Amino acid sequence: MENRSVLILPTSIDSRRAYYTIPGNYKYLTNKIRLTDFKIKNEGSKPIYFGSKGVYQLIKNISFIDKTGVVIDTLNSDYIAIKLLSAPNSTQRDINRNMFQSQCVSINTLSMGQKQLTEIPQQQDATKLSGYIDLSFLSNYLQARKISDDFLQIVIEFIDTLDIDGGYSFSVNPSLYVEEVLSAEPVDSNDVIVYDMIVPDKLVLKPENTDLTLETDLKYTEYETRMNSYNNQLISNLYFYIAKSINGKIFDAGLNDRNAQEQEFNVLLDGLQLKPFGGLTTDAQRLASFVDNHGDMCLPDISSYYANIRSVFHDKNAKVALYNPNTNQNYDNMLSYTCLGINKQINSEIVIQYKGKFRGTTLNEPVFLQILAEVKRYYKRSTGFTGNYILQQTV
Repeated sequence: MENRSVLILPTSIDSRRAYYTIPGNYKYLTNKIRLTDFKIKNEGSKPIYFGSKGVYQLIKNISFIDKTGVVIDTLNSDYIAIKLLSAPNSTQRDINRNMFQSQCVSINTLSMGQKQLTEIPQQQDATKLSGYIDLSFLSNYLQARKISDDFLQIVIEFIDTLDIDGGYSFSVNPSLYVEEVLSAEPVDSNDVIVYDMIVPDKLVLKPENTDLTLETDLKYTEYETRMNSYNNQLISNLYFYIAKSINGKIFDAGLNDRNAQEQEFNVLLDGLQLKPFGGLTTDAQRLASFVDNHGDMCLPDISSYYANIRSVFHDKNAKVALYNPNTNQNYDNMLSYTCLGINKQINSEIVIQYKGKFRGTTLNEPVFLQILAEVKRYYKRSTGFTGNYILQQTV
């Protein structure tokens, strides 16, 4: 296949959002659409290090819009933290760290009993690296296609400039690059495109414990809540994590709250229990379910997923975990995500069953259980209609 790179400058751009337009008068590869050739600077001349979302942390929301104004796909950036963990250790060390600028999760093994993060203190901060954002990597719609000649407008909303300590701005604005197809390969023949779209929701939990509660005295918090966000939708996977309080630190976004422990999950689908024997009742079961349904994930050490791995039992100051000097992160229990494989259509109701121990500053301070659902959607190119993909009921 013969192709060439086409540079598309933003139709409009400011500190809040940017608009890019692919005119649709030529064929292009949908899996090679990216923002690049941009640089960011810190207004306070400080280094910038991103968290688990990498450079994608700059993006608050992305929308892909057709010529009639219909939003085909939109993206919640929390899913990126999970998606970036799929790359193996070698890729995380080199390509992902330099291109995606994600928080280091790769290690060097010095001996059978010794390892260290590959992160180099006070180096590779975002102000010294050229920016690159793979938009095709973000969108399941673009990945579901191969060659298109459709009009497409991309709207990118950036995070607030003050969300980074010292503020940030683009010293060089991002440009959009697409690959124009010059050879005779045909455009996708399918009129209907089926893909997964991330639909977020959250549960508000009230902690039974405070920061002053001893670990031996922690009480369980239990919730059984009906969700109305996913009725009459076909769900592939459900992801859960207790969101860590950001407190103005950009590298905390998308991480699990390390205070959450002994978590248990299950789901009722139209009155039927998804997982028998109480659901996912241990961290080992949660990790196994994540790998089975989402795929392998790269963990710097097992303590980044499990809680309570300590050199001294019940000593919260004796945690056994790696430490990132650039983001000031201790990796104890911060990548602890849960994935439940649903692969069913929700006809009447879905009920989330949660049980766990966690702390709050006060008993009334809410803690949020973040939920990300992979919902089947379809887009009909000829009519510009999009909607939930629903299985036909047969009698």
